Amino acid sequence: MQPHPLIRQHPETGEPCLYGCFGYIIGIEGMGDEESMALLTELYLWQTREEFQYNHHWKAGLLVMWDNRSLLHKANGGYQGYERILHRTVVG
Repeated sequence: MQPHPLIRQHPETGEPCLYGCFGYIIGIEGMGDEESMALLTELYLWQTREEFQYNHHWKAGLLVMWDNRSLLHKANGGYQGYERILHRTVVG
């Protein structure tokens, strides 16, 4: 178990960001299990609202990049007929 802040500042933009996602966080320091799970569930439901979602439509030769520090991502398909290659890159 490694404690970390639930909200932190994005290093480039200075914007506050939720740090973590449901399933990886097991509780909130100083809160009981039931209370922290209720808050984590509420945050997850807020994070995954449709208005915040981007659904990519794949075509041959496309490249998609994102900043892992400020979003959640999930492969939902849509790349049938294409080889799905994922490279993790760190830019410093």
